[in-house]
Amino acid sequence: MVVLADGSPSPAREARADGQPRRGGPVGVLVDEPGRGRLLLDCGLGVTTRAAFAGLSLVGVTVLPTGPGPDRRDPGIPPRALVDVAAGDPPPAGVLVLPAGGDEVALLVDTTRGVLLHCPAEGPLPAATVAALPARVVPTVPLAPAVRAQLAGVTLLAPVPPGRRVLVTGGARSGKSRLAEQMFAGRDGVVYLATGVPASADDPEWSARVALHRGRRPATWSTVETADAAAVLAAPGRPSPAGSAATPVSDAPAAGSAAGEAGRAVLFDCVGTWLTAAMDAAGLWAVTEAGGPAADAADAALARAVDELVAAWAATAADVVAVTNEVGSGVVPATVAGRRFRDELGQLNARLAQAADEVWLCTAGVGQRIR
Repeated sequence: MVVLADGSPSPAREARADGQPRRGGPVGVLVDEPGRGRLLLDCGLGVTTRAAFAGLSLVGVTVLPTGPGPDRRDPGIPPRALVDVAAGDPPPAGVLVLPAGGDEVALLVDTTRGVLLHCPAEGPLPAATVAALPARVVPTVPLAPAVRAQLAGVTLLAPVPPGRRVLVTGGARSGKSRLAEQMFAGRDGVVYLATGVPASADDPEWSARVALHRGRRPATWSTVETADAAAVLAAPGRPSPAGSAATPVSDAPAAGSAAGEAGRAVLFDCVGTWLTAAMDAAGLWAVTEAGGPAADAADAALARAVDELVAAWAATAADVVAVTNEVGSGVVPATVAGRRFRDELGQLNARLAQAADEVWLCTAGVGQRIR
């Protein structure tokens, strides 16, 4: 959730010429939610400009104005992006529309960070709306005094500070891992999330690769080897959940630092090896060509794992740099399993990129920001 404008009026707009109070300033809150896309709750005058200065693209957003007027809806909003819930248009999945008095509405948005209450209305709210609120909500913008006074029985939670999510993609030996490491240069306490197969004497070439990566990491970094990347991304500021697959390896500092303290950083290397392990855990390699119920069950298991990873990526409060592989630009794999992996990774990369703050492409050791 990114608050682009919270409705606060400028001093020059606090009163009209006749002495009556003016409506607040522009309102706009951007919400990224896995499975439901990107929602812009209100889009008052100047919100798109603020998004541009913040480096946020509004391409493909769905705009949900909660009332009329330039503080809620910029006349320049493209009609195709506008869902007029106040006028009765059906809201997107996960969004509940509640009357807020007059021609205004309030929105309840179910997210991975909690239920958001988006209510720029001056209030008071209808009694039925107050009764429909859950016990705990996260206000997206400051509530008007008349509204806040009505919510004595509702716990108002502070929003979870968003982390910074950066996706680095590139081909084999393109320098993408080194670029990702440079993005955390000078930062202590970085958690290196290694999702590949652990080093083994049975595979000296792979062991040499692992040793090369370990040798580049500062001594103040810790390493977690696990296929449960979602658990690591979802646990910033507190220990990893009991029973999670995340276990510190020998080059990590004291146990517990891997789980991190508030504001920690995670280098996720890499998405491709994570997907390999997820496809293996789903039993997909064995049934890719066979089809039938077993293949359907494997497909469903993989889809759940991917959805869980994307949700954790979108909701994490850590600063995360994730490394992935660009596998769709070369020779088409000769096997069904190889083509399936290529397609699955391409689709996963696109979903992670959609929820990322930055996307970088690394080619011949040169990184270029592409979004």
